[in-house]
Amino acid sequence: MKAEQQLADMGLALEEGAFPLDDDKDVKGIAVVIPDEGRHRCILVVRPGTSQPDRDLTAEWAISRIPRLLTDGPEVDGWQSRNDGGWQMYLRVTYLPDFA
Repeated sequence: MKAEQQLADMGLALEEGAFPLDDDKDVKGIAVVIPDEGRHRCILVVRPGTSQPDRDLTAEWAISRIPRLLTDGPEVDGWQSRNDGGWQMYLRVTYLPDFA
C-alpha cells in the first residue's frame, strides 16, 4: 500500500477497469499520459479485483516510469504513441527462469 500512497502524493491514483488487452492475463495495468495545456493528464488502470501485491507492483512501476517519460522522453522505456498526442504503456508481468 505504500507505493499507492506515493502515487497519491504525486497526485495520481490507480483505477480499476477493463482495457483493450483484457484477454491477456499477464498484463496487469496500463498507464496513459496525455499532454493537456502545458501539463499532463495521467490515467493508471489495473484489472478489477487485482491483488494488493499486483497493485503495489503496478504503483511502483508507474512511479518509476512516468517521471522518466516526462524528463527523458518516450523512447527510453518504449512508450507507444497515441492518436491524441499522448503515450501509453502496458505493464506485463513476465517471470524469468532462475539463472543461478
